[in-house]
Amino acid sequence: MSKSLIARILEAVLRATKLKYMDSKEEVDKFIENPPKTKVPKRLFKSKEMDGCEVFTFGDENAENTILYVHGGAYVLEINFFQLLHCRKLAKKLNAYVVAPVYPLAHLNKANQTYDLLTPLYEKLSSRKNLILMGDSAGGGFVYSFCQHIRKH
Repeated sequence: MSKSLIARILEAVLRATKLKYMDSKEEVDKFIENPPKTKVPKRLFKSKEMDGCEVFTFGDENAENTILYVHGGAYVLEINFFQLLHCRKLAKKLNAYVVAPVYPLAHLNKANQTYDLLTPLYEKLSSRKNLILMGDSAGGGFVYSFCQHIRKH
């Protein structure tokens, strides 16, 4: 069975945009020592401050579902354009209000700093019915650890 044209195009895009630091341990070490200055995409998307945290929001604030979405990126990359598009699609398809925080990145920050930043945001959103915590890739792992943090505290 051959791949579709779209699958082949997506594979080519992923190969062309693969981050250099993924190629070797030496590149990873260089990346950790001197991470690139990344910017959160703001042209098409507008962020706002919510309970001391910069967030992107999508959908109707009064929607029946609320999603706290933590983006992936190996804990070292800012939320990207495709993740923001995904949030917009989630809001539309699931009749949800999606809140995507911009959180402190590793290696310059500790997980507890991110917990401290997201806890007031979570507390504000927890009063809504149908709150969903989710994330992609590293964001999913972070959400899992955040749930344990919430339970503990």
